[in-house]
Amino acid sequence: MPAIEDPGFARRINALFGERTMFLRPLTREPSLLDLGPFEPPPALMARIAFWRDWLSRDGRYNEMQGILSGEVVTTADGVANIPYRRLDYATARAIREAGGAPPILSVGTIGVCLERKSVFVHLRESGAPSNAGLLHSFSGGYRVDEGEGLIAEGLREFAEETSLGRIVIDPALPPPRLALFRDNDYGAFETCLLGVALTPAEVARIAPTAEGRAYEIGFDALPGSLLDGDDGWTEGGRLEMLTWLAMDAPPCPAGTRFGGMTGSDLFSAATA
Repeated sequence: MPAIEDPGFARRINALFGERTMFLRPLTREPSLLDLGPFEPPPALMARIAFWRDWLSRDGRYNEMQGILSGEVVTTADGVANIPYRRLDYATARAIREAGGAPPILSVGTIGVCLERKSVFVHLRESGAPSNAGLLHSFSGGYRVDEGEGLIAEGLREFAEETSLGRIVIDPALPPPRLALFRDNDYGAFETCLLGVALTPAEVARIAPTAEGRAYEIGFDALPGSLLDGDDGWTEGGRLEMLTWLAMDAPPCPAGTRFGGMTGSDLFSAATA
């Protein structure tokens, strides 16, 4: 049985991280987004919001429209999670974080897998990045509400952007990536993650770094050392997402795939023992 099906899975994995970053739930379908209108920031932050808006308007920087979780996520009878949000710009989110807040900004993340190379691909952030600098995480970013895309399309776009691949599609001949919701209570993110998007060897050959970081390849046999022994520097959220991928039987890997001699569920169990 995959570890994700254990009734105590969420409690077990979240205890590992002291609920600083949290697994919330697996998803069987793409979530639906409910726009509740603009976010009203606290008046005390308006000066800093103006500062960040001015700073982001210069030198090719960007001030994209994002969403902040604004209410309870309700799952319908047919299994669709409805995520209510309000619109705010990146400058407002940055001012809230600067003041010590952790706003639950809607975000998307992706973990890539190349079956032929027996490797996973995650994102190594640049040392000067505003978040997760010099650490491993999923390929993630804030959901751009003004793009009008669904969360899966946005996650694939972010993945393609951060690998310089231009476009990535889900291979219908392989098991699809699994979806899950996570929340980072330290930094502030409410993330829908695509766990296990297949990459072909040809796509891997074309991966190139960007200004935000580069793709980081970890062979299946090296995963125990990376996740258990600290061979690599992970964000807590990135490690949580990787362990969840393993607990879901590591899609799109075939049954029986080993990671340093262990199944995905065995490696998850070793990490959370």
